[in-house]
Amino acid sequence: MPININIIRNVFIERVLNETPSIKTILFKDRFASNAEPGQFLMVWIPGVEELPMSVMVADEEDSAAITIRRKGIGSTALFNKRIGEMLGIRGPYGNKFKIAPNARTVLLVGGGTGLVPLIRLAAKLNEMRICCTLIIGASSKREVFFENTADAVLSDTKHKIIVSTENGDYGIKGNATD
Repeated sequence: MPININIIRNVFIERVLNETPSIKTILFKDRFASNAEPGQFLMVWIPGVEELPMSVMVADEEDSAAITIRRKGIGSTALFNKRIGEMLGIRGPYGNKFKIAPNARTVLLVGGGTGLVPLIRLAAKLNEMRICCTLIIGASSKREVFFENTADAVLSDTKHKIIVSTENGDYGIKGNATD
């Protein structure tokens, strides 16, 4: 029987990765979320709080998915404070996937913060398709740089390039990632 992606599915947190003091990645098992295309998102329900749209991050285990949260408002703080074994509700995946030109040979991706989540998933897809990718990761300081190692792992082909820029210049190239 096909699943209705509009019905909340309960998942349990299997791992929590502390990316920075204000950002965490939460990993859980869900076959449908694990098959999300780059650019798609989930609706994540925090029981008793609210439901938030979240991009789907890559996960290193079969049938697993991940979401990355920046602690900011009431909902994201409640999600940020979740621990291993606790339950979340998810719906989806929803949204449109990134369109990759059939003749693409080289792609430049630029992002920072939690905006990197869909780009890391896209970078993994580009790597599978043997499309050369340069990823520019931007952050305010070295303390706020994350996903550099994850990007390195998903871009396993040596022709790919990862560049880090920090606004204060304490790591990588000094400046804004879009400069």
